Amino acid sequence: MKYEEAMARLDELVAGIENPQRDFTGIADDVKKAMELVKWCRNYIRKGEQEIEKLLDDEQ
Repeated sequence: MKYEEAMARLDELVAGIENPQRDFTGIADDVKKAMELVKWCRNYIRKGEQEIEKLLDDEQ
């Protein structure tokens, strides 16, 4: 999965969760999926930061 895909899916889930006309059924599952995507995105960003720090450390 790409970061952009994860963020797009997260945006979709949030829009669905916030929709006042949505049926309550399935919201808990969508919240769970959204939380998993947030965790995945955070890990993705953390890995990127670590790679950049390593590159910078190697240059010094």
